[in-house]
Amino acid sequence: MSGCPICSHPDRAAIEEKIRRGVFWTRLAAEYGYRAYLFAVHRCRHMPQGDAAAAGPAPEPRNAMGRTETEEQWILVANMLRDVLRPFPEAWRRVLEGIDSLVLSTAPAS
Repeated sequence: MSGCPICSHPDRAAIEEKIRRGVFWTRLAAEYGYRAYLFAVHRCRHMPQGDAAAAGPAPEPRNAMGRTETEEQWILVANMLRDVLRPFPEAWRRVLEGIDSLVLSTAPAS
């Protein structure tokens, strides 16, 4: 994808494998020098989702809270955004609306 630094990265396959294995986006950011949210965007926009990903690796394991690593990473991103936008409550409300409007793979684990 044009404009996506992960799509054009020479180690794209290795990065995507790490994303599929559940390596934290913050760790990938430190390793590859990009902001963590870019790995989230790449995962959601440029990697197979839903049925297209079904032929891939097994479903992510869930922790004691019933969350996958990906869900935990989204929680970390949301917490960072909340902290940054605390002085701007209207902006935080708009971010939450945007997150709610995202179409993500939300099928429960089988």
